[in-house]
Amino acid sequence: MIVLLKAILKSWQAIVDIFIDFNASCSVCHNERYNLVYWIVKLVSSLIPKLSIIQFPKWPDIIIDLHNIRAGLNIIMPEFNFKVVPMVLPQLPKLYLPDTPKIEIA
Repeated sequence: MIVLLKAILKSWQAIVDIFIDFNASCSVCHNERYNLVYWIVKLVSSLIPKLSIIQFPKWPDIIIDLHNIRAGLNIIMPEFNFKVVPMVLPQLPKLYLPDTPKIEIA
């Protein structure tokens, strides 16, 4: 088993070396598409098997019928006492508009 694991790690080392060389040759590239991280994630995600989804049995619908219950709730509303206070508005300034120009159509 140890020999098999060493062989697997040596074969994977070649793939890692390819990515390291790729990063060294293109380290000034600022393009984020298909960079080293993308390829490593894609490689690792292809090696990990997908987990199966376990379906649990569905619970039955529980219906509680409350339409025949004679229950009530008294809500006490507060009383509002409005105190009316006159509000003094300032005088508006006088606005002088220019006269409309006279237009004659001949």
